[in-house]
Amino acid sequence: MTPFVLVSSGNGFIGSAVIDRLRRRFPIVVLDAAPAEMPSGGIAWYQCELADPEKLSWSLARAVQQFGPRIASVLHFAEEYTPSEPQHGVHTHSAVHVLKQLMQALQHYRPEQFIFASSPLEATGADGRRGNRNGSSADSSASSLQRTIRSESLLREQRGMIPLVLLRLSEVYDEQRLPAPLSLKIRRIYERRWNSMFVSRRAPNARAFVHRQDVARSVEHAICRRGILEPEETFVISEDQTVNDRELLQQVAVLLHGHRTRVRHVPRVVEKLTASFEGSLTVDERPRSVAAVPRGNAGATVDISRTIARLDWRPRYRLEQCLQPMIEGLQSSPE
Repeated sequence: MTPFVLVSSGNGFIGSAVIDRLRRRFPIVVLDAAPAEMPSGGIAWYQCELADPEKLSWSLARAVQQFGPRIASVLHFAEEYTPSEPQHGVHTHSAVHVLKQLMQALQHYRPEQFIFASSPLEATGADGRRGNRNGSSADSSASSLQRTIRSESLLREQRGMIPLVLLRLSEVYDEQRLPAPLSLKIRRIYERRWNSMFVSRRAPNARAFVHRQDVARSVEHAICRRGILEPEETFVISEDQTVNDRELLQQVAVLLHGHRTRVRHVPRVVEKLTASFEGSLTVDERPRSVAAVPRGNAGATVDISRTIARLDWRPRYRLEQCLQPMIEGLQSSPE
């Protein structure tokens, strides 16, 4: 009997692409509090709130009964799992707490692998573990970073005999969907807003991206190579070249309007105030920084050599090559 893959959230931008790819090779079981947005044959979808121990235990037992005792891999996408709201002021449903509960419940079933995918840390050591991070703030980026750090630490402590793979993803995109900050900038240029060519002086000038189909391939490679990976592995999943913010805006301007436009460097506070004034949800537009990318180093090379060697994976897509269909999609359906 073919071992199955367990996914902790299936409706997300990344998770849906991963499921679509893996279903060709493995039976898929999804544990998600929400119903499937697009029900599909060959996928067992159990509505299960991971924060509920009884439902989690029942769902795992049901999956094993239906598909057999072997779990090839358990996938958890940190950016796509949203815990339910705390009750009576007790934050028992925090993302880290739920992750601990999931790992403890899995110990009985001894899955062959646990994959945790998250945004990358800004500073890591040579072994992929966290290094010192200069500066801190109370914004959402800092909160997400600290949550990732706590989650990874917890997984290392709680994994027991379950092999652990940590995937650190750059900003994920495809031809129909872009990371929010980039999407906002493109819309500004499309609408010829007065602030469309603003670039913050203090923000890093380079962004690292990865296409969601490349993410799906990296997960597939990690699962298929689970028998030869070390008990703990960390991989950066990214295109190997960062994209210069200034040049990216120029390319978008040419594609939309047929000519290059001057890029203006402004204080970061101006960009934040502008976003607030527009009612944007992406006030904090700082890009993620892959561990291998020095902050502010435009056009830097992202070190994915370990990922290439251990997972036999390379990115097949480039953001610049996908800009044309992105722009065409925006022009055909501006809303």
